[in-house]
Amino acid sequence: MIYSIVIKEWLKIKYLVLSMFVLSIFVLAYFWFKIDFLFSTIEPKSMMWYRFITLEQKPYQYFSYLFYVTAILISCFQFIPEKMGKKIKIMIHLPIDMHKSLFMHLFVGFFYLLAVCTLFTISSYFILLNYYPYELISIAIKDLGFYLLSSIIL
Repeated sequence: MIYSIVIKEWLKIKYLVLSMFVLSIFVLAYFWFKIDFLFSTIEPKSMMWYRFITLEQKPYQYFSYLFYVTAILISCFQFIPEKMGKKIKIMIHLPIDMHKSLFMHLFVGFFYLLAVCTLFTISSYFILLNYYPYELISIAIKDLGFYLLSSIIL
């Protein structure tokens, strides 16, 4: 029964998850080109580091919107069709506990959100690794982790 819930949820949100992966590839490509352009046009690299540390002009701040949009879209794609089709009442009649069924539905959405955002964070880490020192990258990973946490809460 649990396997069928996972398959049902995958069939509902597979196009969204795949499109979010494609969107994240485009956002990361734009981010990489933007960082490369900034580092190639500003003479001392320490000036970019100064902007990051002192002025807090972090080049990845708009990533938070991608995390939030991903969380909102996954939740909408998961539960709006259930509510519109009045299929939530069907869960009462399944041979599985209602709380366990609801937990599995939420867990599947959480898993896909975690997969998209984790791959995005790891890719951002490897892009930033080429341009910033390790101390600043640890700040960036911490910030991206908080973006992930806030999108989970959202």
